[in-house]
Amino acid sequence: MVKSEDQVIREFNHNVNMTVPELEKWLKTPESNSAGWPSRGGGESGESVGILKRNPKKDRHKYTKEDIQHMRKVASYCGAELFPRHLKQEGHLKNELSEEELLKRKSTRSLMNWGCDPRKLIMKPSTPALASLPQPFVLTLLLDPATQSHLDSLRRAHFPPHRNHLAAHLTLFHALPASSLASIKADLAHLCDLTTEFEVKVGPVFKLSNRGVGIDVESPEGKKTQWLRAKLLKRWISQGVELTNQDRMNFTRPHVTIQNKVTEEEAKDTFEVVNKDWKGWRGKALGFGLFEYQKSGKWLHQEDFPFKGSPK
Repeated sequence: MVKSEDQVIREFNHNVNMTVPELEKWLKTPESNSAGWPSRGGGESGESVGILKRNPKKDRHKYTKEDIQHMRKVASYCGAELFPRHLKQEGHLKNELSEEELLKRKSTRSLMNWGCDPRKLIMKPSTPALASLPQPFVLTLLLDPATQSHLDSLRRAHFPPHRNHLAAHLTLFHALPASSLASIKADLAHLCDLTTEFEVKVGPVFKLSNRGVGIDVESPEGKKTQWLRAKLLKRWISQGVELTNQDRMNFTRPHVTIQNKVTEEEAKDTFEVVNKDWKGWRGKALGFGLFEYQKSGKWLHQEDFPFKGSPK
């Protein structure tokens, strides 16, 4: 299906998130050159610069046919259909690598040659970039009190204290827009009316790319957590809810992070300590939790949405 011009323009203006000075400076660096295609300077990358310069206010009516043609290429390369190849490569590392380490990846540099800096698109709610958004909301999966308490104790024991502003959490969406909050709440309430509490298996323990430690939290049968998130994602995309590229990605590994962004040696020690006598346990998923992200890095609790459906 061929995308409409309006859709192409929206995707281009969303994905091309580097300013003209940022892009011009980047295209002159050895890192840009090392990424190879697309052509730099006056070629494909230079055309993105030209569009940004000619139409800084992004007036839809001022784009030429040639502009649209180039924007279609960018939308195809950087758009949602190619997340598994590019943005998803970075997205699954968002909790594991620093911005500097992400920049070393060829997929990051390749996207930046088009004007799309994936580091700006996949940042966690604790980063300054997200703090600039108007009241983003975070959606989590609510767990039973015993499971939550145990995971909280593990996070307190191993997460760097100066960065530990939060309780243990299983994040489903990182930055839901305040502009769609009413419809988002209605959708959550409706889905919860149709959903029963379900069992989750906590564990095993795993390493977060040698920089931290996570614990899988998954329904033993049917990947229920992924299914619920996929239902919400499909609904919100169809409604035109403005989602970040990170939130548009496939959700493949529900987990709770108990340590992050420490040295490799610290992460190794923590993994060995926690995994040594790990037995795991079964808990329950009770509903959804909605939080408002604060510029301090903390989350302000807004509302819980308990699963109310009747067992079949």
